[in-house]
Order: sequence, then C-alpha cells, then structure tokens
Amino acid sequence: MKQSRYFKKLFLILGFMLSTGALFAQQDALYSQYMFNGLVLNPAYAGNKGILNVNLVNRNQWARQKIAGAPRTQAFTADGIFNDGKVGLGLHVINDELGAQKQFSAMFSYAYKISLSEETKLSFGVSGGVSNFSLDGTKLTYNQENDHAIPSDVISNLTPDFSGGIYLSNDKYYVGVSTTHLLTLKHVDHFADYMNGNRHYFATAGYIWQVSPTLKVYPSSLLRTDLKGPMDLDLNASLIINDKIGLGGSYRTSAGREYKSNSAVAMMQLYLFDSKMRLGYSYDFDLANFGVPRNSHEISIGYLIPGKTIWKSHASPRYY
Repeated sequence: MKQSRYFKKLFLILGFMLSTGALFAQQDALYSQYMFNGLVLNPAYAGNKGILNVNLVNRNQWARQKIAGAPRTQAFTADGIFNDGKVGLGLHVINDELGAQKQFSAMFSYAYKISLSEETKLSFGVSGGVSNFSLDGTKLTYNQENDHAIPSDVISNLTPDFSGGIYLSNDKYYVGVSTTHLLTLKHVDHFADYMNGNRHYFATAGYIWQVSPTLKVYPSSLLRTDLKGPMDLDLNASLIINDKIGLGGSYRTSAGREYKSNSAVAMMQLYLFDSKMRLGYSYDFDLANFGVPRNSHEISIGYLIPGKTIWKSHASPRYY
C-alpha cells in the first residue's frame, strides 16, 4: 500500500508537468553519454551514487566538417548525498553555443529521497538558478538592410530558471521523468523567441543485467520532447566487461510534423582506479541525407571522490 501511494503521486506530478505549455525558444543542449550522468537531465538524480560524484563533458558537433557556428557544449556537474541518505545536493553548470545563439546556466539541485525498500529509492528533485540567453546579431546574415527582426548587436537576457523531476532507482534499474525551464517569462519585444529557454520533457529508463561474473549488459532509453518541435527517442545498449571497459552504441530518431532525422552513436568507457574514474568517448554518425555529414565528438570524465558510501549495494549504481 505504501509503495502504491508513492507511485500514484509520481504519476500525478508527471501529469502536471506534461500539462503545462511550451514556447518556441532556444533548444536544450544535446548529449550522447547522459546515461552515465543523470544530473544533466533530472535534478532528482542528485546523490544517486551515494558518494560525491563529479563529471565534465565536452561536445563538438559537426567538428569534422568545420562548419562555422557548429554546436559546442561544455558541462560540469557535481552531486553528493547528505543527511543519512535522505537528501541529495547537486550543481550543474553548462555553456551551450549554436551559431549566434548562446546559453549559459548555473543550477543548484535538491533531491529528497524516500526508501521504498532497502535497495529502492524514490527521489523528488528540484533545481533552481539562472540562465543567460544571448543572440549575437553580428554573426547573422542580413537579406535586407535595417531588418528589425534581427538585432544589430549582441542582446542577452538573464532569467531565473527552474527544473523538476522524479527518479526511481536501485542497484539494477532506474526510471525517471523531468522537465526543464518551468518558469518561462514573456517579453514585450520581438526577440522573445531567442531569449527564453524552451521547456523540455524527458523520460528515461535503464537496467543493469548481470550476464556473468565478468559481463554486464546495460540497456537504456530516453524520450525527449518540447511538445512543439521534433520528438527524440534514443535506444542505447552497453557491454561492461570485467568492470573495466564499456562498449556500446545508440540509435536516435528525431521526428516532427515536417522533419525526420536518424543518427547512430558509438561509445566507449574506461573505468580506472578501482572504477573511481570513468573516461568516456562517443562519436555520432548522422544517418540523414542532408548533403553534408554532421558527425560529432563527445568526451566525458567522471570521478567518484573517495569517502563514506551511503548505499549498501553500490557496485551497479556507479554506472548510472
């Protein structure tokens, strides 16, 4: 009965998040190795590994083609567990650039964790901070002079930013839902579409399958949408060999009313220093025929800072 009550709350909150509207605006950053660091998608993930955890990500899209204004993303996250495992705290800093658009965000996360059993935790999380959205008009090409729809200089807007999420996990699986940019501010000028974050919704799931003493299979998935533009669906799978090497791949399909794209991702993870450090690399293959291949590189580094571990079963959760 107790667990049933918590699940009812989970679905009620999910329904509330999905019932709110979305605005056309700047898109959230895209990652390929999010399944190894859930804080980039969900504030309720904070403290999930039961130990202080830091991550760095650097992503260059379309790097091989050297396209001017190609997307570039850098992200730093840190999170840990406090108050005897009941509270998770996290920090997420992101710099995302796409052509003339740029977003810089700094968010603090708070997650309250409820024990459904000795291994299973249900976490409710919120994050708050600031986001600065900017548009550099000097990088844009004018079709006609004095076009008032395009700024002639750099314009920016610093706004408060909030996200929310729910995360259910144990040492074998996780399920999470979240939404970003809960507070969307209206502007009176015609640059409003550039100066606000577009609310996004995420649903994630993953499972660790112990095939043998030296082999684990880690399938996961992500559904990402803003309810207005294309919807992304990722299907991922990794083989974790002897707790030292991870080899995997992803298939991403993105579809909207008049748009469809497909891509594949190859990735590798190395677990060093008794799995305290993770080094990751992924390469995106653009399968859509747009004339110019838009392949991408992503490097990530994760480190578990030595200290007291809260969770009794800690071997599998370090992978997510």
